[in-house]
Amino acid sequence: LFNRTLGPDWIESLVEGGSFEGIHQVSDEELWAAHSAHKERLAKSLRFRLQEQFARHGASPDELREVSGMFRPEVLTIGFARRFATYKRAALMFRDAKRLEALVNDAERPLQIVLAGKAHPADRPGQELIQDIFRLSRSDAFRGRIFFLEDYDMRVGRRLVQGTDVWLNTPKRPMEASGTSGQKAAANGALNLSILDGWWPEAFAGENGWAIGTGETATPADASAAHTTLRRRLEEALGAGRASRVPILYGGSVKPDNAAELLAADEVGGVLVGGASLDPESFAAIVLAAGKAR
Repeated sequence: LFNRTLGPDWIESLVEGGSFEGIHQVSDEELWAAHSAHKERLAKSLRFRLQEQFARHGASPDELREVSGMFRPEVLTIGFARRFATYKRAALMFRDAKRLEALVNDAERPLQIVLAGKAHPADRPGQELIQDIFRLSRSDAFRGRIFFLEDYDMRVGRRLVQGTDVWLNTPKRPMEASGTSGQKAAANGALNLSILDGWWPEAFAGENGWAIGTGETATPADASAAHTTLRRRLEEALGAGRASRVPILYGGSVKPDNAAELLAADEVGGVLVGGASLDPESFAAIVLAAGKAR
């Protein structure tokens, strides 16, 4: 489609201003036909890999035959494929499992999700995360609706960025360096649904996908208001005495320049430090601020 519309040398011309203007000549029907063709290829590839994968895990002949009916190209498909570092939060979608179950099993507006990725050999938490997600994908609630592909490689990644409808990205801000998989998905016509981190704050224009959150760091007043509400809920559920013994920690963006104010805010019982903990000087400054706030 790009070769026909933009010319055979369109890749070499990407850095030139206006080189992509010809894309506006593509009709909705042509664009959807190209995307649908990629989705059909994804379906064939996914079923083939799932049959091999399930066979390795000892699936019965009946279970292997079921694979041929899994993954329907006409169903809205969300993709999530990348390195399974814990800060990328691949399991975030399972936090409200009942709601997710209702979404993927909606008869009128069905949804399917494909996940793939690898953890570093030394990253034990990342490996355990993959095991948890694989187990959930095989549960009765999500079987045939959520798929995890093993042996993630460039071929699997290419099929997914070409064939999914929506590309999901849920890293913990501000730890995302770029997010190249989302860029490749966008180039293949997918819409991004992403935390405003990495490349997405620059690329999100309001009509080319969705932003999760505002991308802004909460003020101490914001944190205090949220923690006060949580404290009231705890008191209602546990009683004032027991609730007072439960610390509420702030888990947003904590840095040396806002740590003292956050720790001094009402009902903030401590902080969870993310990216700043990777820099010894920044982390030491936050620890000093915590000591002064006690």
